[in-house]
Amino acid sequence: MHSSNLFVALAALAPAVLAQAVSPCQKVNEQQTAALKKLDPESVNPYNLQFLAFFDAETAYQCITSIPINNTEVAAMVEVDKKFLALYSTIPFLKNPPKSYQQPSIDVMGRLDEIAEKAKRGNYSNFNQFELDLVAINRGVYDTHFGIVNGPTGLISYSLPYGLVSASVDGKELPQVYAHSDIIDKVSNPSYIFEIEGENVFTYLQKYAATNSVTGMLDPHADWNQLMYSEATQFGSWGADNKNSMALGGIQTTSIYNGKSLKGKFSNGTQFEWKYVASSAALFISSNITSGEDLFTVFGLATKEQQEQEEALKKRALANQTTATPQYVPYSSYPKNPIVIQANFTRGGVVSGYLLSDNSTGVLSLPSFSSRDDYNEAPEEYSVAVTEFISQARKAGTKKIVIDLSGNGGGNVMLGYDVFRQFFPKKNPDALSRSRATPLFDILGRVVEKSGKLIDGTPETEFLLQLQSDFSNAGDLNPNNTLTSDGKHWGSWKDFAGPLKINGDNFTKPWKYDFSLPGNYAPFQTYNISGYGTNEATFDEAFSPDDIIILYDGYCGSTCSIFSNLMKNVGGVKSVAVGGIPQNGPMQGVAGTRGSQVRQHDSMAQYAELIRSGLLDSKNGSREALRSELGVSLSEIEDIPSTNQAPWKVSMALNVSTGNLDVPYQFVYEAANCRLFYTVDMIRDVTVLWEAAAKVAGGDTSACVTGSVDGPGSERNKPLVESPGFSYSDVWKNANSTRLLAVNNTSGGDDSDSSASRMTMTASVVVISLLTTWLL
Repeated sequence: MHSSNLFVALAALAPAVLAQAVSPCQKVNEQQTAALKKLDPESVNPYNLQFLAFFDAETAYQCITSIPINNTEVAAMVEVDKKFLALYSTIPFLKNPPKSYQQPSIDVMGRLDEIAEKAKRGNYSNFNQFELDLVAINRGVYDTHFGIVNGPTGLISYSLPYGLVSASVDGKELPQVYAHSDIIDKVSNPSYIFEIEGENVFTYLQKYAATNSVTGMLDPHADWNQLMYSEATQFGSWGADNKNSMALGGIQTTSIYNGKSLKGKFSNGTQFEWKYVASSAALFISSNITSGEDLFTVFGLATKEQQEQEEALKKRALANQTTATPQYVPYSSYPKNPIVIQANFTRGGVVSGYLLSDNSTGVLSLPSFSSRDDYNEAPEEYSVAVTEFISQARKAGTKKIVIDLSGNGGGNVMLGYDVFRQFFPKKNPDALSRSRATPLFDILGRVVEKSGKLIDGTPETEFLLQLQSDFSNAGDLNPNNTLTSDGKHWGSWKDFAGPLKINGDNFTKPWKYDFSLPGNYAPFQTYNISGYGTNEATFDEAFSPDDIIILYDGYCGSTCSIFSNLMKNVGGVKSVAVGGIPQNGPMQGVAGTRGSQVRQHDSMAQYAELIRSGLLDSKNGSREALRSELGVSLSEIEDIPSTNQAPWKVSMALNVSTGNLDVPYQFVYEAANCRLFYTVDMIRDVTVLWEAAAKVAGGDTSACVTGSVDGPGSERNKPLVESPGFSYSDVWKNANSTRLLAVNNTSGGDDSDSSASRMTMTASVVVISLLTTWLL
């Protein structure tokens, strides 16, 4: 089932004339249907069914490239995309980043203009070509809170039978690249891979990361880790929600066609060829997909009702599933004896806790901050599991605590605040943010503010109440939900929105979450986070910050970034990063998005349509009087983007907040206090990694990679806002080299002598993060 040979054999049985008459999408329909019949829905998570129903990769690619395109519609679509993209907070910094930024620059709006021009010239011959240009922009932004998806191409995944891992033989020698199966199956003296597709393995992987992988990572070392198979990332992606497929990840799975196979050589001279197979989140038979046109109609123009129907079918299948719930992480490298697991473990729960080394070391594994959005008790169960772990570790006399955030790409922001407060119940979790103050942002905010003041004095009360209700949980678009940096309420929208000029762009004043309003922020709508309301903290710190170490693999972002900032800059906890490109030197542990609030397009479209429908003139009468009362003009309302202006379905995620620095936190450099190389033993047994991290917490840095101890930006409250001494290209050029790159250990400080391209930096740094219920 994992090889395309099966499908090649099947195809050979059909007459050539018949094969020509059947479209590629019809073939996919037939092959997927046959594969699904071989799977047992009673023993497989229904959200994994489509992923496990493999079919021929090349046929799938032919199906995807048969989706037709209208170039005129592409140009129109780009204009709609650009209007919504105005709310993305770091566009000017991406075009002209400071030297602390470890990825290449990108002109997002310029690239979209290039796509529009290409379409106007009629240069796209199928939809896949257009989507690949969008994917290139998504990749170049390096932000998991950013995404533009305008069609169905990403529904197809291409998978290899094997993944890759990178490991050192002793923790000191530079790691080599191995087949994951050779390591996990304990092959004696496994040979490393030194060549892929005729190129040096490091050269190939750099190119692959730049063309075939959308990692969203801020650091090349984190990019490298994301090419490797990771059980923590796997579990974090599906265990907390159970509505995500147990996809393989890394180089093993891609949504961009990479050919029929992957060829390479091992160090012992053995050659390999791994065949790609395809799978799809789309059920071709139930949606009656037999052509590229069908695929676009169903998934490019899909209605919300169609999506909800498919979701309901999967939920019913999940409810009827008889598979027993594991009482431990269902991967071989994890121990089978946790002292604590979250309720509904692997069915919405991911928290697990362990005691190691005669109880001297406690490990809290948090591969995600997510909780099931269809289950109200899930966030409280997450919090309770953390409480139980701390309690049991304290009773056992545990000396050192490792908080393992490997694979943690974020989740519900309040869970990040809650876990911080459990470790530091008496410390104030202040975290400041800014938002980009665009004309659209200003219009929405002004309407919300003034509508609240008019409710009792106008016949339009029903519409105004609807506005207040819809925007009640809209984060920074409703300043009633936020406070000034010194904890006061805003005097007005203008007081909050400014704008302030930074780097030639407009931003709001810094703001923070109002913890007195927990009911406004899911998932804690019925349960206060630790230390607030009915859940007021009455206990002291169980562990000193000197006895806690945070373990990263670079994937940490979003809520994980918020939690990490609080733990480091407020709590004073140190960290260890593991893995990265084989070379000496530091690595950033928090290399996922460091933004805080992500706006999903569905929510923004809802807000936009509500205001447009309520304030635009119609055949039922003029809305001029109401617009006047709200202080907005007809042209301003007409400028609000509408999904009705789009020729097909729009899907976006946009990072909103930038932090309290003149340089957004997304662009600073912040190394972990120590970096470890993965060893073969660590990959086979995660407790070996946890023990190594615990030694660092005890002050033993002997195992840290050369040049990685207390690297640039690792000092508390002093992320680096200038060059760390090396760049993206420097790091990749030195792959597999022991040469230590020059390191700039200056953290923070005045950068007044820097060039204009590096911008003006502030000397003071405040923890930067934020809150929202929509975190990825």
